[in-house]
Amino acid sequence: MKTSRIWFWTLGISLLVTGITYAELTVEITSPSYGASYAVCSDIQFEVDVQTTAADGMKEVRYYYQEGSVGLSNDEPYGILWEEVPAGNYRVYARARDQDNTVAYSDTILIKVGDLDHGDLILNGSFDCLKTTPWRLVGYEGAAGNMEAYDDGLFDDDTYLYVDVTQAGTMEWHLQLQHDFPIYPGHSYEITFAAAADDEKEIDMTIQQNVEPHIEYLHEDITVDGIDWYGPFYFDCVDDDPGAILKFNIANNLIGFYLDEVSIIDDQVSSVKAINMSGKGISSFTLHNAYPNPFNMNVTIPYELNQPGDVTLSVYDVNGRHVKTLFTGSQSVGIHAARWDGTSMTGQIVPSGVYFVHMDTGTGNRTSQLSRKILLMK
Repeated sequence: MKTSRIWFWTLGISLLVTGITYAELTVEITSPSYGASYAVCSDIQFEVDVQTTAADGMKEVRYYYQEGSVGLSNDEPYGILWEEVPAGNYRVYARARDQDNTVAYSDTILIKVGDLDHGDLILNGSFDCLKTTPWRLVGYEGAAGNMEAYDDGLFDDDTYLYVDVTQAGTMEWHLQLQHDFPIYPGHSYEITFAAAADDEKEIDMTIQQNVEPHIEYLHEDITVDGIDWYGPFYFDCVDDDPGAILKFNIANNLIGFYLDEVSIIDDQVSSVKAINMSGKGISSFTLHNAYPNPFNMNVTIPYELNQPGDVTLSVYDVNGRHVKTLFTGSQSVGIHAARWDGTSMTGQIVPSGVYFVHMDTGTGNRTSQLSRKILLMK
């Protein structure tokens, strides 16, 4: 740790102020790469590059995804093995802490586990690997139950969740199966799931605020009778609530409840794609939806190429004026990402409002342009 001395002269009296300069710390996830894909229940090895100027070195690196913790490493080189990962579109970042308790965060990477729609927001919707996380079973007013994943083939796939209601409440919401589900204005969501019950059972499915006054954004009364598919249910969102929760309320009686294949598709996270056809084959370029959107400080813009090509990624305002070029150059096959911090080419912070990300691509003499709308809110 370094110190700096500053002298102030006031009325002939000298004052010595000792300032503290904290250690510099950076962390970057080096493996897996952004956009990496894995089979369901794979073991995923994470590696980081950590740099610190702290005299006593590093303390730990913790890894997080959007709804929980992946794990912790206290030993150099601070990698970690995430075992038997269920299906999901995971956004993972690392938090490093040195012995001076200085903290740094990595950029977020996207990894895909399983054959999912790019816009599917549910993690472990099929209860893969006999795991129940990140789902939670929460009881109120004396209601209680136990949840467990099984693999005896009750539904079309191998695994599913069973909830044994051991203490019934007087209302459905007294026992809740919960999954965190952030919602954003201007987004449309499509919800589907498979369910069954030991006997005919009335349940509620809600998307709800998780703090007072517990506003319900969506409420569906559902009768579960036998094994069946439910939905799609559609929800056009006008609210901004990153802390919202998807809930299955099941406490009206002691009838057991089965759940599988839960999916929530965000239509705004679907892709726009350009396809070029020539005698040399088909080339496609995909501009995925930016996230978070709306955003406040930084936004990530993923894009994908099935053939190498030239790419220019730029931001324009609603009047068509060029704001900033985020990337220009040759790009390899695969998923890539650019980030925008809400500044112009000259480094000035731009005002809140609607902006457009343009992706210009080309192979040979064929070019395409894709566009996405993003909203900057300060």
